[in-house]
Amino acid sequence: DLHSNLNMLKELLAVLLCLMSSVADIQKTSVSTCASQGSSYYYDVPSLTCSQCTTNQIPSIDKQQCVCSANAIASYTSWTASSGPSLQCTVCTGGTFPTKVQQTCIACGTTASSTTSLNLSAAIISATCIAYGPSSVVSGVCTCPVGYILTDFNATGALANNEGKLCLLCPFNTYVDSTNPYRCMPCSDEKMRRDSTGRCSCPSGYVEDSVLAAGSSASDASLVGIHVCVDQSVVQGQSFALGSFAQQKYYDVVDAGGAITSSVVVDRSLPFAAYYVASVARCKATRHTPSCQALANLCALTLFSSDHPTCQAYQDITKTVLQSSINGFKGWYLAMPWLFYEQTTQEVLFATGINRGVALSGGNSMLNLTLTTYALNGTYLGQQDVTTQLQLCPGDVRDLTRYQRIGSNYILNCRLDLMSIALSYPEPTFYELWLSDPTATDGSARASGPSLYPVPVIISNYRKSDGTTPNKFLADSPSLQLDTTYSGLGNIVPHRRFFLYDNIGGRKVPDPAKTSSTTQTQLQDMTVVRWASYMELRIQLRKDDPSTSIDESQKIYPPYLLIRYQQQVGSTISLSIPKLGASDESMRLPMVSFRATYCMDLSNFWYITMILFILLVIFMVISCGFKAFVHKQSLGIYPMQSEILFMDCCGTLADFFFWGLIVMCGYWFIFFKLQGVVKVLLPLDNPNSAFAAVFSICLVAKFAQVCMLIRHQSKVDIFFMDWEKPKEGKLRQVAKLQPSPTTNEEGQDVSVWRTIMIANEWAEMQSQRHTDIDFTLMFVLLFLVGLDYLYLSTPQPDVVDLSPGPTNAVLRFFVIAMWYFTVVVIQMVYRKFTYHFMDDPLDMFVDLCQLANISVFVLDGPIHGFYLHGRSVHPHADVNMHQLLANHKAETEGNLPFRGLTEQGDERLRGNTDLYFEMYLTESVRTGFDEKFPRDVIGVNARPVGRGPPLVGGRDAPNNAAASAADSALDVRAKAYNAVNEYLQKEVIEPIQARGDTDIRLPSWYHRLFGVPPPLVGQSTVFLRDNQQRFSHVLFYGIELELVILDLLMLAAWDLASGDAFVAALITYIISHGLCVLRERMGKENIARKTLIDPRFLI
Repeated sequence: DLHSNLNMLKELLAVLLCLMSSVADIQKTSVSTCASQGSSYYYDVPSLTCSQCTTNQIPSIDKQQCVCSANAIASYTSWTASSGPSLQCTVCTGGTFPTKVQQTCIACGTTASSTTSLNLSAAIISATCIAYGPSSVVSGVCTCPVGYILTDFNATGALANNEGKLCLLCPFNTYVDSTNPYRCMPCSDEKMRRDSTGRCSCPSGYVEDSVLAAGSSASDASLVGIHVCVDQSVVQGQSFALGSFAQQKYYDVVDAGGAITSSVVVDRSLPFAAYYVASVARCKATRHTPSCQALANLCALTLFSSDHPTCQAYQDITKTVLQSSINGFKGWYLAMPWLFYEQTTQEVLFATGINRGVALSGGNSMLNLTLTTYALNGTYLGQQDVTTQLQLCPGDVRDLTRYQRIGSNYILNCRLDLMSIALSYPEPTFYELWLSDPTATDGSARASGPSLYPVPVIISNYRKSDGTTPNKFLADSPSLQLDTTYSGLGNIVPHRRFFLYDNIGGRKVPDPAKTSSTTQTQLQDMTVVRWASYMELRIQLRKDDPSTSIDESQKIYPPYLLIRYQQQVGSTISLSIPKLGASDESMRLPMVSFRATYCMDLSNFWYITMILFILLVIFMVISCGFKAFVHKQSLGIYPMQSEILFMDCCGTLADFFFWGLIVMCGYWFIFFKLQGVVKVLLPLDNPNSAFAAVFSICLVAKFAQVCMLIRHQSKVDIFFMDWEKPKEGKLRQVAKLQPSPTTNEEGQDVSVWRTIMIANEWAEMQSQRHTDIDFTLMFVLLFLVGLDYLYLSTPQPDVVDLSPGPTNAVLRFFVIAMWYFTVVVIQMVYRKFTYHFMDDPLDMFVDLCQLANISVFVLDGPIHGFYLHGRSVHPHADVNMHQLLANHKAETEGNLPFRGLTEQGDERLRGNTDLYFEMYLTESVRTGFDEKFPRDVIGVNARPVGRGPPLVGGRDAPNNAAASAADSALDVRAKAYNAVNEYLQKEVIEPIQARGDTDIRLPSWYHRLFGVPPPLVGQSTVFLRDNQQRFSHVLFYGIELELVILDLLMLAAWDLASGDAFVAALITYIISHGLCVLRERMGKENIARKTLIDPRFLI
């Protein structure tokens, strides 16, 4: 008719309006808050809102639902298109009153005598009657008829001495306790009545859930179900097979020895056997809230398996109502728990319904989360502000809640005792996670308090009916950042409810035949135990929309909670606690992890970084090409040296990448740690893949460069030119007895000890550095560990907070580099000061060369090298003390020429050096040097550095033949030494000295900056004044920066690898000193080969 059509139209209109509505505010409230609004208000658990009871209804005792008033009876309407079964209350009239369960109205009854005796066949007792009857003695024990309890007192309350023990009839909805015949026990359901056998049974039209659950196995009725009455019309036609609905299947289960079993089936699972039938029937019949919540909990225990009867029953119930967008969220059905999203994953994870902003101070600086909690049986436990509930690891609550500060990435790992979970922990609690949003749509604070926004839960173990696990990749790739363009986004399946551990789903219905309860038997009953081994709370900032006036980057998308559960066979849990590091440690104490990650869309950053990286590579290639060009120019007609070219390329690559790393890491440190407004968040992967790749390449390239530099420095051609002239009229006795090649034609010779002294000083100076690695590492450790500055690298946006915690690799590298360079710079500034006002070791060496009358000739290339002029202005350097002091006095008084190659004073030199020179020789000079230095002489000095056999005489002196051969070799070497010494003096230095400014020039600006050689290299010998002490490049002094960078990279690499700054410093110390020892030893061997000095004189 017209009236029914209008009602149907109204219902459809309501459904359409609901579907078209936007997300509504879910007020953060509680039971007490709703009760304070008025006596007719209650807290509606399924919708998490305050509602008002209608006519003839009042809130229940727990204020979570409506019940009929004391004078009314209850009935439920059937499901409609827009609502579930609603409670209807009808007032009893005509002098009738509701029964206790408020199902019907009856009269009050009549009054009878208190002494009325009752026999066993009495069926109806007046409401005001108190019935007594005599007891009987059976087998020496006082017993009563069925339904009666023993009592020792009469009607007046006095001890029944005269009457004897009496029998008192229990109320019809109670039964006699089998263990205590003096006590009446209430039936498990108010609808139940005691039958003639003394058991509680359901009235007509109802059936006990235990009977349905047990099925044909009547003996199981006492072991399954929760013993409540369910409407028989609701369950009519349904099949409840205990082997089906009580079966729980676990996948990827850890078994004995750590092996993974693909699946383990638990038959007669305790919670399913207990709650399934009652939950399905009562939820379907009257939307009984605890039953519906219990059904949702059972579905969550299966990880929302669509193949399990619990989830199928939930889906079947929700399909009967079309109102599926409670508070604007699709999938949230009226009067039902919310388990599944029916929106697309993009709509869920990238919704813009959260109004709150993010900040580093004030109210928006904390991520306030709320949990709605439920017991396994569906009881609503209330709302809780999140503190430590999401973490299985114990600890200080201040540390465990650090992740709730905006921008603070957090990770906590610990080992969980499975024995405690299996045997000591209570039943699991089920949670729904919400974000508290205190901000209205216009940006102002909500006057009514914060609202709740649902946080989706993504379970990586979720398995679809086809066996696929669409969420697994998220847990397998924790550094993966989702965005709207990700191709696999639509495959992700989010849910609402979760738990931290499951110590009951894998437990079987207890076997009454088993009486022992040892730990071993309890573990055997616990077939499988499950726990959340990995949990991550992911919070992502929104992208700013330039077309709007609002800065959306200060808001967040809905956070999501990622959970990976792990399961293990209960009988494999070790009874004893294993030793630390034992192979079976994880079988009793598995590792669990909780992480909180704040992220943002970094696509623009990586786009700019890629452009800068391309530019860096372009400039690096240009630099390599330019160095190759300079190297080729310095060779003249000689071919390119591939080793030098490769060394230069490695050095260029390492330097560009290193400073690029410093800039990138410095950006993250400065803009993340020092930001006042949330604008920059760290990348998800730690260490970042780009950082790790560039760092690794940089470390390998720098190490290769330094190794090749050491090899190159240890191969240079070096010669110590002795300018000393023989003293007239003074013959050495040894020359008379045994002439040698060092004796001139007149029988006079020159002492070689000055040359040996300079050679030893040069050998010692080869491996010395401007900075002290011991000092550097000691103070770096002081800053990093002693003063806790290492915790500047924790991933939280506060440079003042030095609280211990996991660090970020990018920030950690920058912090180490910052303090390392701080210590190095302090040393270099100190060295610069002392060199300027006190002693420069390089200047001191050249001064020593002047005293010894020895010049140093070094060739680090075919025609390129350095010359340190040590020719003394005094007639002789090999003099006694008196003459030495006299020489210096004459020089001080200006009675001698100026020191230097051109003997020019400071006024003419104008600050330029006259002692250090960079040489570019001609091919003919190089050829003459090689001719005077025959290669067969080099092998003569092949003896290792150190103590050797006696030079002359002694017990171990060689025989005559061997001595003769050795003397011949010595003569050859001595002649070669004199020949080279004379050649360099006569053919190289003295001609240059004679030509003066023609061949001795100042370096050009491009030579000072880039090392570009002068024009016409190889056609004429050119000396450039080495004002920059470039000759130190053949020593460790000249590659100090390369060594510092290598030490820093080594320290950072071992620190990131070991996580221990002390271990990293120790390894760096060993490597650095090892390189110094290697350089010193190879350098001494090279000096012995190239200067023709016996290696045994190098100490």
